[in-house]
Amino acid sequence: MDTPSSFFFGLGKKSGQRAKLDISSNVTPGLMGALHKSQTLCLQQLVDAVGPTLSNAPALGSLLGLYSVRVARRLLELWRPRLTGKERSLLTNYSQGKVEPDPADPFPEISLSPGLGELTGPLLATTRPEKLTLYKADKKTLYFNCVKGTNKKGLCNRLPTVWVFIMGAADKKAGNEKWQLLNCLSGEAKTAIYSSRKNRVENREGQEAKSVWLCNIRARLGLEFRFYKHIGDLDAFKQRWCFNDIVCSVVNDELVFAQVFIR
Repeated sequence: MDTPSSFFFGLGKKSGQRAKLDISSNVTPGLMGALHKSQTLCLQQLVDAVGPTLSNAPALGSLLGLYSVRVARRLLELWRPRLTGKERSLLTNYSQGKVEPDPADPFPEISLSPGLGELTGPLLATTRPEKLTLYKADKKTLYFNCVKGTNKKGLCNRLPTVWVFIMGAADKKAGNEKWQLLNCLSGEAKTAIYSSRKNRVENREGQEAKSVWLCNIRARLGLEFRFYKHIGDLDAFKQRWCFNDIVCSVVNDELVFAQVFIR
């Protein structure tokens, strides 16, 4: 909220002010309670009490019911850096009666963040950051970033897997053959989970879902390969199952699986 056009919402509206006023994690967990108890719910109320420079510690102590001027001074020291230079200038002009909040001001652009902190990695990289705003974020963007935020520790510095490449192709609206490959892998994964659990209950071989899944993939694509080779149309097999050689490829008219699928 660093433009004059958003002054009304930046100063006088409760919406969007909680994050700016909430520094409780840095000082005391009771700060937000004190703000609510004193009905200090927007920046304008704070400015009216302590001045546009946010420097009147005794006034803040009186407003929030604080007994320590030192604590009040520390709160103001933490609040001041949260305001941009333009915001501080607007507050000064507001206190001098030079500007007034206009209810017709447009609502400011609000950016969204999955809150990754210092965590990094290829699976945590922000894709299409221009869509991470309150106005432009669609359900897919929100979902992907919620997943990143929820699983950020597990995804930190983790290398992409075959699923990332396939889902990336799907996200770019690739052809039906990419979706078919994805459906095959996911369908065989479901079958492998069911079969391995059943085998475990019945104490039979094939109790590891991953091994069953890899075996099923090799069997399924091996059968497909022999069929297309028999009819002399390996190009159709390549187009259908060899997307980017992620799962398999055809070398000298022979089927070769990617390393991850032959473990």
